[in-house]
Amino acid sequence: MDPQKADSASKDALQSVREKSPLARWVYSVKQLGLKARKKLEFTRGLQFTITAQIISAIALSFSIGNLFLYRTASERLLDHSYNRYNDHVDIIVNSMDRWVDTTKKTMQILSESPSIKSLDPQKINQALTPYFKLKPYRVWRVFDNKGKLLLSSKQSELNTHDKRIIELRLKLKQGYLKAMQGEAGLDINFMRKKTSVEGCLVANQPIFPNTAEGIDINGTTPIGVLRFCLPLSKLADDNGISDLTQFSIKNNRNNPDQPLTKLIKVQNELEIHRGDYSGQIFYIVTKKGNLIFPSANDSRFDHITLLPPKKVSSSSWGRLTESILSQHAPGKFKKISFEGENFYAISKQASQGFSAIVIVDENTVFKPLNGILFKLLVIQLIVLLVVIIVCYFACRQLTKPLQSVINQVRNLGDLDLSANTDKPLPRYWILEINQVTESIVRLSRAMDSFTRYLPIEVVRNLLMTNRRAVLGGSNKDVAIMFTDIADFTMYSESLPANELLLYLNDYFSELTECVQATSGTIDKYIGDSLMVLWGAPIKLDTPCQLACSSALAIRSASANLVNKWTIDGVNTVFKTRIGIHYGNAIVGNVGSKNRFNYTIIGDSVNVANRLEGINKNFGSEIIVSESVLEQLGKELKLADFCFRLLDVIQIKGKHRTTKVYELVDHSLSIDPDLKAQVDIWNRIMNIAIEQGPLQALKQWGMESAALRAEPFMLKLRKAIFMEAQIQINN
Repeated sequence: MDPQKADSASKDALQSVREKSPLARWVYSVKQLGLKARKKLEFTRGLQFTITAQIISAIALSFSIGNLFLYRTASERLLDHSYNRYNDHVDIIVNSMDRWVDTTKKTMQILSESPSIKSLDPQKINQALTPYFKLKPYRVWRVFDNKGKLLLSSKQSELNTHDKRIIELRLKLKQGYLKAMQGEAGLDINFMRKKTSVEGCLVANQPIFPNTAEGIDINGTTPIGVLRFCLPLSKLADDNGISDLTQFSIKNNRNNPDQPLTKLIKVQNELEIHRGDYSGQIFYIVTKKGNLIFPSANDSRFDHITLLPPKKVSSSSWGRLTESILSQHAPGKFKKISFEGENFYAISKQASQGFSAIVIVDENTVFKPLNGILFKLLVIQLIVLLVVIIVCYFACRQLTKPLQSVINQVRNLGDLDLSANTDKPLPRYWILEINQVTESIVRLSRAMDSFTRYLPIEVVRNLLMTNRRAVLGGSNKDVAIMFTDIADFTMYSESLPANELLLYLNDYFSELTECVQATSGTIDKYIGDSLMVLWGAPIKLDTPCQLACSSALAIRSASANLVNKWTIDGVNTVFKTRIGIHYGNAIVGNVGSKNRFNYTIIGDSVNVANRLEGINKNFGSEIIVSESVLEQLGKELKLADFCFRLLDVIQIKGKHRTTKVYELVDHSLSIDPDLKAQVDIWNRIMNIAIEQGPLQALKQWGMESAALRAEPFMLKLRKAIFMEAQIQINN
């Protein structure tokens, strides 16, 4: 489609949409955006992008499947490894608690059997317990007699009368003391308020029996006193020797099972659920009553949790989480706990005296090493993909570059753009099939190039664009028809050798053909020294007469330039071109037989154009056009672009009607103003001669100034009027 027509149609469509409803305008806008987006994304349909995208997609898919399989396998192994690691740690805590309880019981029994302690003498008791005061500095040791009197305390401040009295009064309410006075040793948890704070302690009570004869059973014997110590719950881990620890190494222990598992690593990130921190890990101990002890904490951040009474612990976040862990049974693997929107892995094991050891680690901490490795793997894969993209891009370029050349050749062939030199050596590509396609296209291009030299290229292009087959027949169309001829060509054909004449004639026709093609003209045929051209078929034109007149003036100029060139080259050959142009209706189509035919134009208009070319010699002119040409130029709004000189009213040979004929002088913008004025005077007087008669025209001629009548063109005009009068007299 003509770009101007397309632009005009687009503007008309836009104007019609503006006059419609807002919904219609919105729909139109969406469609336009869709068309723009589709145009911008057109490159995604290209071969280079498609192949690269498919290769990258295949690699990315394989990477994704491999990553899923790797992540699943690695996560299972990581969970198993983490479980073994944390389970061994819990075993250490459980074993340590069991050993600590056992050691504590034995120590308390041995001390209670010491004669110094049985003597209930504070000085002797102090001498016996002083080493233990230093060995276990967190324990507060106390010795009571069977009446509840405080005999000794490792804290000297408790021996003053006031504090001593308070301790003795509270002692009578302690179940552990009462059981000890009945001869039963044990461990208990006590809470007591001391000034403004509450102190929670793990209390060990050991009855002190009197000396008996050897062999006499002490069962049933009333204790003479009680040995006890109070260990703050927050210091249990320090006293036990498992504080400030979170992980351990079992590398050497697996080689030497007898070596104790004691090599532990300091905590890096602790869970603080009570503070809203759900990241990290924590090891803690749960007492029989439900108190929590955090052996891995190396500061006082968890002390307020440790000091909470069991009822308050159970209602706290730590208590609810602990209850959820202890209630779940999952031997040999992690307990997966969901708590407050977070996922945790936990292990719990029972120790002696009702103690339980628990480890909790959040899901992110467990999988952090794996995620780090996978992140590095993804980075490597992305780098690989980037390298593959670059390699594929240049590899596909080796395919798409020659293919693009082939596509351009096919597109040019479809548009009948055969300007490329098909005689050049064919480029050789690495891909054999592309070389074969290129050779076939070049052969086809050469055939089409030769074919279009015998037929009007516009006809062939029209058949290709409309996807139709050439058949016999035609249609009536209004067209501009031009005939050209070389004046006195017979003289040259008789005087010049045939090969030399043919050489000059080919140069001449080459110049004329360029002028015709430049104005969208269709060359019907070459007839000896003549050229037959039409405008308006097979492709309809908006300004056929304007293009025909422009082409005629270009041919006149090109002929003159060619003659000048030959003159310079010493060639004494002057081809003077005579041109006739007519606009009218004619039959345009294929004429001939069903096996062979020509695209041509036939009809009365063709004959008129041919005879107009011939009467140039009667008027001594070069370009003659019929009155219908001027009428059509007026419709095309192009009449003012040219300057015409009225020649006469003639009757075409073989026709009954007459027509005015004009000489095409030049373009209006190119003509000399004086010549333009002369043409205007000529046309005015000649028009009087035609319409009112020669006598009236001569009268008008005589009314002009003497100076003007002396001008050569006025004398030529007077002669033309006399000739018109002679014609009328003869008729």
